[in-house]
Amino acid sequence: MESCSWGRVVSESVHVLAARLVAAEHQHLPIDVLLEHATDLGREVGYYTAAAVHDARADGASWEAVAAAAGVSVETARDRWGERKVKRLLTRRAQEQCPCRSHQNSARRHGFAEAVPPEPEATAGAGSAVGGSHKLASALSYLQRKSGMTITDAAQQADLSPSYVSRVLAGDRVPSWAVVHMLATIFGGQASELRMLWESTQGGAHPPRQTVKGAAQRLQDAFRGLYLAAFCPDLEDVTIEGQVSAATVTEVLRGNVVPDWETTGALVAKLGGHPGDFRRLWEEFHYAFLASQVHFPPDGLSRWVLPGSDPDAGGSSA
Repeated sequence: MESCSWGRVVSESVHVLAARLVAAEHQHLPIDVLLEHATDLGREVGYYTAAAVHDARADGASWEAVAAAAGVSVETARDRWGERKVKRLLTRRAQEQCPCRSHQNSARRHGFAEAVPPEPEATAGAGSAVGGSHKLASALSYLQRKSGMTITDAAQQADLSPSYVSRVLAGDRVPSWAVVHMLATIFGGQASELRMLWESTQGGAHPPRQTVKGAAQRLQDAFRGLYLAAFCPDLEDVTIEGQVSAATVTEVLRGNVVPDWETTGALVAKLGGHPGDFRRLWEEFHYAFLASQVHFPPDGLSRWVLPGSDPDAGGSSA
């Protein structure tokens, strides 16, 4: 699998915050609200810079190249964006995103939806949430083992108790999204890949309609999360004779291919997941793709041009 891009995750948040600032300007909101949005945006840009440097270093960029790009000395670049410091910064970012009462009240006062909706932490219950909880725990456990970090060290960085982190990794505790994001970041993973696994434990609200690119990304992240939960098996072990090849699995995990539903369902089942959990994500992509290809006329679409419609089959038309 490709290494995760922390910069991509944070840049999407920068985009959202910038859009909120623009909306606030268009609504002629008070100066204190505008400056609050500007402060949030500036802070997130700082986090993005740290994440982008981390990604560049992971791709082999030298400290000299980073320092030249940032216009600082090599010593300053090392001190400002060393790996441990970046992880602490992104851990703090995850903690800041944890929904608290004051932030919820602020969002309601300004007329904006929450970036991270509030959700309860709970003990794993019955039904489908149990399976989702164990899949989430499996993915987090895999990342923890791969990172080589002890539970005690991770708990210390996350400002959580070791016993709580142990219960999360064992699937005995369903954490909030902020905690999932924080632990995934600490373990060197990409939190977005665990989003679908976490959502399956919550029964949360469906997101708004996606763009083709956004829907494809959510589906790819879900596949990669399920792959993590299966402990990243060899691709040959995921193949299905006559239906899904190792090459197809590789392209799906890289986000280069969105297979048809029959292949998608088979691949999900092969990875130990539930096809029904992926059906909504696949349909969102399918809808977004079709919507991008079809121009809906402003005066409406005649029912007789729809597939399967027969004007001679009876029925009235308006």
